[in-house]
Amino acid sequence: GARRQVTTNPAADGCPRYSPDGRWLAYRAMKRPGFEADRWQVVLLNRETGALRSLTADWDRSVEGLTWSPDSRFLVLEAEDQATKRLWRVGLEGGTPEALTGGGAASEPTVLRDASTVVFSRSTLNAPAELFSVPVTGGTAAPLTQLNAPVLARVAMNVPESVTVRGAGGTPVQMWILQPPGFDPARKWPLVFWVHGGPQGAFLDSWSYRWNAQLWAAQGYVVALPNPRGSTGFGQRFTDQISHDWGGRVYRDLMACLDSLEKRPWIDTQRMAAAGASYGGYMMNWFQGNTDRFKTLV
Repeated sequence: GARRQVTTNPAADGCPRYSPDGRWLAYRAMKRPGFEADRWQVVLLNRETGALRSLTADWDRSVEGLTWSPDSRFLVLEAEDQATKRLWRVGLEGGTPEALTGGGAASEPTVLRDASTVVFSRSTLNAPAELFSVPVTGGTAAPLTQLNAPVLARVAMNVPESVTVRGAGGTPVQMWILQPPGFDPARKWPLVFWVHGGPQGAFLDSWSYRWNAQLWAAQGYVVALPNPRGSTGFGQRFTDQISHDWGGRVYRDLMACLDSLEKRPWIDTQRMAAAGASYGGYMMNWFQGNTDRFKTLV
């Protein structure tokens, strides 16, 4: 058939999802043209009238994915929040979405046919993805699979600690700290200080098959994963504050995180390395020209 343009937004639209009853088209939309890290809102298009309205206009989180309920009465959203990735429910009336899941990184939700339960995958910094279920009203997620349990039972891993540091201008900055297996606080441990890419991205409580924090820690390092200015999941203003300032506030945030780590008696301040790729690689070059606190840059 003939192609027809559905939206006229000068910024980005994406992730279109027809409602099961055919009445609605839900999709993600940005407001600022030419800016890849603007906040993604959920927009609902009435297919009969053509009317558009945002369901998350006043919600300061950026939607990554959206899934309809089988009865077309609500949507399940994926969105980062404070170094986690959670599932949220929003009705067709819009407003502030309700959190369905807690910590970890949740994704790939499916609402079951009776619209009472959501099945999804979830990982954490110390566990690869497994399948879970949670009521659509929220609550404690129940595991459906434990495929990795036999392997994990043989592997020593510590649970990461989440801390908050005063960054540039006193702004709170979140950071994960992961201690190595066999950690003894009476000893001094070398530090690896990571910087994430993007720069609009984040270190989440999620398993990675690319940069795996547990694998690095297993070599005998304390691993720090800070989320400085520009990181996602902490509000759009926080994300925006790295634009045209790739070596300013974000650098001061990172140095504030490093200051807090150096105050811990078990960090060997004479054996500290930093590592990063993409924007993290940019920051390695910035470190090289602005500080001599690291013995190694990767």
